[in-house]
Amino acid sequence: MYFISFGIAVFDSQQRYLYFNPNVLKGGSEKNVKTGIGDCLSKSFTEEQLFTVFNRKLKTNNMVQDLSGAGVPPANGNTADKNALYDLTMIRSVSGGDEAFLTKMVRMFIETVPPGLPDLNEAVAGSEWERVSKMAHKLKSTIDSMGIVALKDDIRTIESNAKQQLETDSIPALVEKVNEVVGQCVQQLKRDFSL
Repeated sequence: MYFISFGIAVFDSQQRYLYFNPNVLKGGSEKNVKTGIGDCLSKSFTEEQLFTVFNRKLKTNNMVQDLSGAGVPPANGNTADKNALYDLTMIRSVSGGDEAFLTKMVRMFIETVPPGLPDLNEAVAGSEWERVSKMAHKLKSTIDSMGIVALKDDIRTIESNAKQQLETDSIPALVEKVNEVVGQCVQQLKRDFSL
């Protein structure tokens, strides 16, 4: 999930940490690994690379909790509800069938995206279009990886219009839709994963 502007540190079994920073430039990963960081991805990484590295590190450092009591939607479908606003196909494809990893990614979405939305709302209210564009850009990949199709076009419109400062009067309504749909997705995910 990239809806953060700071890095995420995860410790591996040798007490090295894995650092995810969406602002690391190409070549920075190798420098970080040489200094003792367990792994690092640069800004140009794909969602598949991110989830693959997360999965590898979470499996090796015992950070994956016993989630046997947590309900997980059936693997033969991507949601427990055909009317769900999310589709976990992409995350399932990189999870290698690891339901604990899938649940961890869902929890990460729930814990990181909604708390970031007030900042987006504040930036819109203050007509801080450059900030709005950057925040929408970071949120875009999260929306795509969670398969929230209802927001796919809207988040791109927010990013583009804010960046170019075109049709900014339409942005508040689009951001309100993002707030509503994310809120509904969180409720569905909590229900479907018994969180």
